[in-house]
Amino acid sequence: MSVNPKRTSGQRLAAWFRHGGWGVADQAFSSLTNFMVGIMVARSLGPVQFGAFGIAFATYGLALGLSSSLAAQPLLVRFSATPDHVWRPAAASATGTALSMGALVGVICLVISLVVPGALSGAYLALGLTLPGLLLQDSWRLAFFSANRGLDAFVNDVIWAAILAPAFAFLLLRGHVTLFSMTLAWGISANVAALAGLAQARLLPSPRRTLRWLREHRDLGPRFLAEAALLSGTVQATVASVGAVAGLPAIAGIRGAQMLLGPPYVFSKGFRLTILPQAVVAARQSKYAVRRLCATQSITMSAAMLVWGLLLLLVPEPWGRWLLGPTWEPVHRMLLPVTLTYAAGAATLGASAGLRALAAAKRSLRSRIVASCLQFSGGVTGAVLAGGVGAAWGQAIAGVMATYVFWRFLLGALEDQAGLTPGRVPDTVPS
Repeated sequence: MSVNPKRTSGQRLAAWFRHGGWGVADQAFSSLTNFMVGIMVARSLGPVQFGAFGIAFATYGLALGLSSSLAAQPLLVRFSATPDHVWRPAAASATGTALSMGALVGVICLVISLVVPGALSGAYLALGLTLPGLLLQDSWRLAFFSANRGLDAFVNDVIWAAILAPAFAFLLLRGHVTLFSMTLAWGISANVAALAGLAQARLLPSPRRTLRWLREHRDLGPRFLAEAALLSGTVQATVASVGAVAGLPAIAGIRGAQMLLGPPYVFSKGFRLTILPQAVVAARQSKYAVRRLCATQSITMSAAMLVWGLLLLLVPEPWGRWLLGPTWEPVHRMLLPVTLTYAAGAATLGASAGLRALAAAKRSLRSRIVASCLQFSGGVTGAVLAGGVGAAWGQAIAGVMATYVFWRFLLGALEDQAGLTPGRVPDTVPS
C-alpha cells in the first residue's frame, strides 16, 4: 500500500497517534506490571527483602540500559521501517547481542550471589539465571517497534504478565514465598515471553554476530550508552545533593509532585518508543519532514504535561490531603516548577529523537552533557538559595535552557543533512 505524501496536518497527526498508541499501551502495561510486582514482593516478604529485591531490580535496570544502548537503539536508528530482507538479519544481530550481554552480566550476577549475604544472594542468583531472557524480551519489544509492529510488542508484554500472575499465585498458595522464588518466577516468565518473541518474529537471535554488530555500530552504541549513564547518574546525583542541602522534606515534595505527574510521563515514554522509528522514516524524505514530526511530538507532549499539571494545581486542598496526607502541602508547593520541568523535558524528546534519527550521535551526546550540567547545577544552586522550592525552580529553569540546547543541536544537524534523499535505507545487510 502506498503512502500519500500530501496528507493534511490532521491526517498526519491522526497517523502519529495511531502509531504511537501501541507505544503508550505497551509502556502503560509494562509500568503497571512492574508496579504490581513490587507491591507483591513488598506485601509478601517485608521491608528488608523488598529492599534486596530493589537492589536486584536496579541491577536489571543497568543491564537493560547497556543492552538497549548497544543493541536495540542502533537497530531503531538504522533499520526502522526497512524492507524485510534488510530488517530480519539486523534484528537477529541486535537480539543476539542482547542475549550475549544478558549471559555476560548474568554470570557477573551469579558471582555476586556467592559473596553477598542473606536474601540478596538469592535475588542475585535468580537474576543471574534469568537475565539473558529478560534482556532478550526487552530487545524483542524494541525490534517490533522498529518494524512498526507495536501490537506485537504489546502482546509480548501481555504474555509475560499472563505467565507471571499464575506463577505468583502458585507460590502464594503453596507457601513457597521467598525472595529467590519470586525473583525466579518473575525472570522465568520473561524468558517464556522471550521465547514467544521468536515465534512472533519468525527469526532466531544470532549471538555469534555480537562483536560484528558492536563494531559496525561503534559510532552510535557507546555514545548512546554514555547518554543513558549521564541521564541516570545526573538524576541520582541531583537528588542526593539537593537532599544534603535542603533536607529530606524537600526531596519528598519533589518526588511527590513527580509521582502525581506519572500518567502523562508514562504517556510520553510510550510515544518515545514509536517516535524514533517514525523520525527515521521522515529522515529518508527530507529535513523538513524530520523537523515537522519532531516539533509535533514535542509540542503535544509538553502540552499534555502542562494541562495535567495545571489540573493538579486546581485540586481542592481537602482532596489533596485525603490523597497524600500531610505530604500534600510540600507537594503542592512544588507542583508548578516540577510541571514546568517535566514539560521542558517533554519538549526535548522530539529533538532527541531527531538527533538519533539523523545518526548524529556526537551532537546528541554533547547536548545530553550540557543538559546534565544544567540540571545538576540548577537544582543544587536553587537549593542553596531557597531550599526545596528553590531546587524545584532551579531545575525548571535548567529544563527550559536544556530544551533550547537540544533544539539548537538538532537544527544544526539538519543543516548538515541537506543532502537527505527520500527512501534512503542502509546500504549493507548484516550477514
